[in-house]
Amino acid sequence: MGKGNQNPSLLFGRFFQACLNNIESLIQQGFIDPNKMAVGGLSRGAYVAAHLAAKEPRLKYLLGFAPMVIFPGVEAIDTLIPKLVNHQVRFYIGNHDLRVGTEASFIFIHKLADAAYQHGHRSPPMELIISPSIGYKGHGTLPLSLNQAANGS
Repeated sequence: MGKGNQNPSLLFGRFFQACLNNIESLIQQGFIDPNKMAVGGLSRGAYVAAHLAAKEPRLKYLLGFAPMVIFPGVEAIDTLIPKLVNHQVRFYIGNHDLRVGTEASFIFIHKLADAAYQHGHRSPPMELIISPSIGYKGHGTLPLSLNQAANGS
């Protein structure tokens, strides 16, 4: 990774571009509806998903499980807030996640909801669902959380 705050686009640039190209290809082929797209991930995958949602405005829904919002040595996810204020965001995290930090997720969602409110969203659709921690350093995801996310509840 290196030292300092590196731009994720430099580290993940080809990957981001490949994802965006594949999304566009699937839309062009009629496999997905551009008005009903979502992106999600677990831990580092949630970090990457947030960047994709910020880069592709049609990805209106962002879902993260045990989301890494602080990626040491890389630009803070907070820089994405202006590009995510019009998205619906739901993060699931354990109440004592020592790996990515429960508090870090709370702070991010709070900042995002505040920014959305400042942009005119009176009831910002940003959620943080906190459940009992499981797994190594509390960094697991409960099966119930996965089921809730899959069912949209």
